Amino acid sequence: MSGPDDELFEIFKKELEEHVEVLEHSLLEIEKKPGKSDPELLNRILRACHSMKGASGFFGYDNIGKLSHAMENVFERVRDGKCVPDTPFVEIMLEAVDRLKF
Repeated sequence: MSGPDDELFEIFKKELEEHVEVLEHSLLEIEKKPGKSDPELLNRILRACHSMKGASGFFGYDNIGKLSHAMENVFERVRDGKCVPDTPFVEIMLEAVDRLKF
């Protein structure tokens, strides 16, 4: 029998998987158009990073929280035109996303 904490954790894992999927898909979209940034795509990425950061903190997964926070900061720089999302950028971000997986 599972308790409320187990159920919440399963919800957290499922949401994390969904956010990771959003990030992977979005990064692959960015890779198709290197050097360009789509504001809607960046907002989707930022929401996913922000949501992961908050949920991971709630469950005490500090490493996930720190990584998603760092990714959020990097994508804010892209949104603000301070960083260009080229192919090496996407490769590094995809490696970071892989580290978010359970």
